[in-house]
Amino acid sequence: KKRGISEEQFLSVANKTGRDNARTPFQWNDSENGGFTTGNPWMMVNPMYSKINQQQQEKDEDSILHYFREMIGIRKSNQVLTYGQYLPMETGNEKLFIYQRKIVHHKLDEIMLLVLLNFSDERVHLSLKGTLKEEQRLIGNYPAVKQLDYLDPWEACIYKIDGSFEY
Repeated sequence: KKRGISEEQFLSVANKTGRDNARTPFQWNDSENGGFTTGNPWMMVNPMYSKINQQQQEKDEDSILHYFREMIGIRKSNQVLTYGQYLPMETGNEKLFIYQRKIVHHKLDEIMLLVLLNFSDERVHLSLKGTLKEEQRLIGNYPAVKQLDYLDPWEACIYKIDGSFEY
């Protein structure tokens, strides 16, 4: 009120920007309330808890749980992701976010990664100047392809590269 907005305006903004809208009690398994509590949870349990839960994700090698564990392992084993220089690449396409990370250890040991992200629900053509090989790929949320000419909807992948790339 001191800033000149009504309670209704404040709540409208808070509902759009607050994090609680995306939160639910953690779904451990397919038991009642996702195994989160035997009591009455203060927030609604996700209705998909019987199909999407930690116990099911453990069994599925292609699950989001396994993907995030792999990403954490890649981040921990590649200092370039934490300490490397960030080199953005101009793509001319607002759907794409592509950048390189580079770190030099000693005088000869240079590590470079290329991060490719498609922030859209459409397949987007790539015009990279440089060749990416399947064996250079560290991770991705789609199966690897022999020639990376496009990114599928919401695709994200990281490649270890030799030398810099251009778009």
